[in-house]
Amino acid sequence: LPDKTIKATVFRKKTHRDQYLNFNSHHLLHQTLGVVRSLLDRKDCVITTEEDKQVEEKHTEKALGQCNYPKWSTDLAKQQKERKKVDKEANQRREKQDPKDKKVVVISYTKGLSEQLSKV
Repeated sequence: LPDKTIKATVFRKKTHRDQYLNFNSHHLLHQTLGVVRSLLDRKDCVITTEEDKQVEEKHTEKALGQCNYPKWSTDLAKQQKERKKVDKEANQRREKQDPKDKKVVVISYTKGLSEQLSKV
């Protein structure tokens, strides 16, 4: 570019067919949403200009639509990404404020109990 910056975008071979995990396949919802999140992450991490990001997002939505992903799946994945970003920022602020108050609890695995505690 004239201003000596690098422009990056997603490269696809001519043989690329936008075939991703079908939404109706027998996989857990978080796995199918993981496909959406990974494509959105790639857009955010690789592409350098806002115009190209918008083009890539439209391409991603079209490709996922061909793999039977409903519109809400993309919206939910975006919400999850944003929530994760906000949580990460909040954790970083908390760590800076209270480094002495940080406590860690380690509990050995107990069948049934550990699964319930992991939800808390």
